[in-house]
Amino acid sequence: YQKISAVITLSITAGILYERYRPARHILGNARFGNGFDIYRAGFFKKENESIIIGKKLGAPLYSNGFEHVLVFAPTGSGKTRSIAIPNLFHFPYSVVCNDVKFTLFDTTSGYRKNVLKHECYCFAPGRLSRVTHSYNPLDFIPTDKSARMTDIQRIAHIFIPDNVKDPIWGQTSRQLFKALLLFLLDSPERPTTFGEMSRLVKQADFDGWFTHELDNTEHHDPEFYRNGYAYINTPDKTRGNMLISFIGHFELFDDPIIDAATSHSDFDLRDLRRKKMTIYVGFTDEDMERLAPLITLFWQQLISFMIKEVPDVKKEPYPLLCLIDEFSSLGRLDRLRRSLKLLREYRVRCILMFQYIAQTYEKYSHDEARAFTNIKTKVAYATEDIVDAEFLSKMLGTRTKRVVSR
Repeated sequence: YQKISAVITLSITAGILYERYRPARHILGNARFGNGFDIYRAGFFKKENESIIIGKKLGAPLYSNGFEHVLVFAPTGSGKTRSIAIPNLFHFPYSVVCNDVKFTLFDTTSGYRKNVLKHECYCFAPGRLSRVTHSYNPLDFIPTDKSARMTDIQRIAHIFIPDNVKDPIWGQTSRQLFKALLLFLLDSPERPTTFGEMSRLVKQADFDGWFTHELDNTEHHDPEFYRNGYAYINTPDKTRGNMLISFIGHFELFDDPIIDAATSHSDFDLRDLRRKKMTIYVGFTDEDMERLAPLITLFWQQLISFMIKEVPDVKKEPYPLLCLIDEFSSLGRLDRLRRSLKLLREYRVRCILMFQYIAQTYEKYSHDEARAFTNIKTKVAYATEDIVDAEFLSKMLGTRTKRVVSR
């Protein structure tokens, strides 16, 4: 009887295995979710110095290693802040720059990062009514060398005054005036070189008369000041009036004295992020997100530009950088980041991009451009409320053959 039982058992087992693994069973695919052993083999349980926490399985944290970027998309209130952002701010020991919506991250983690991880911590919150903020002036980092500064001036001009897709001429002419006024401030030590001061200059009574006088009665300014200045002055009156209106529109934000003060100088240097242990929180609230978007976009664009200027020498810049960009889709176009995303690992920079649903990337970028973000290798997805995201996840997970018998 024992032999008969063993034969029956082996026959049944062989039949089950054959039925399960024969090619016809998987002709349309064999996709499945990984088990603990699969996750272990993929290296997600392994913790390294630059690891990022991306989840938990079997009670143990899962890590993304190397300098791979991470894409997180989840609806509002689903917990991505408490399960991704906060754990990584407690875990990641090196420099971090993060968007801090509602100041939750600063209030929760800044004490630990300052006292335990020994970081220099800053909170740049330009819209905070209490005026409790560190300051950051994007114009402070323009080189003093006159032969080298135009490159940075042009970069800032293109970020701050992007082309209008429908009518790019206004963006081009506004940047001419921007370059002229910025060069004037850089060569006028008695005036502060800030966006607020530039706004006050252009909004003064009879700006055209004052500007013409400066062009006609001085010689000590940069030659590009005169070239760009005369290019503005020599346009027809009606066109020049439209140019001025278009230009002033970009400086509406700096009419706010709180923002003007928060951008009057710099308490930190973005170029030090790989030299020291630093944590910078960029704080704003939901209602201020749209208003502050141009300034915060300029901050992130300038940060990426500094990080990719040259490959760091590990002896001089020993610390890697983590960029945790929550509400990524609410910012303007981050073309510096989009173009250099694949290269950032060479510069010891990695990113966590967080937004609510995939379609948000198409609001600022074309479908082809958005692939730079949606093709990020490691993705963390929460239960979605968007049908497009559900289809995106379904296609990404692959297919599984399911045999169905109907009568």
